[in-house]
Amino acid sequence: RPARLPTFSFVTPNLCHAAHDCPIASADAWLAKFIKPLLSIKHTAIFIVFDEGNSNIGGGGQVALIAAGTAIKPHSQYNASTSHYGLLHTIEDALALPPIGNAAHAAPITGIWR
Repeated sequence: RPARLPTFSFVTPNLCHAAHDCPIASADAWLAKFIKPLLSIKHTAIFIVFDEGNSNIGGGGQVALIAAGTAIKPHSQYNASTSHYGLLHTIEDALALPPIGNAAHAAPITGIWR
């Protein structure tokens, strides 16, 4: 692990660790090992987003999004509907960047921050 992490990182697991080509248990084990060291870093938000829903409703159905880390209020929930654009707008706000493209029209995730 590097001595200092970048301000923003985007991690995509391989097909096995994303549970496409391997059992869910393999993906769970990888995620637990990968995420655990990050959970104690100050001012950190980790978003775990699944990329496939069970239908095509609303352009792709519902997918799970989990927010964890020291910047997230424990047991908080965001009960409104959002999309990848809403998550992008949230990240842009956190980095003090102007929202781009469709993210400019999506509401950022609120109410979960410490």
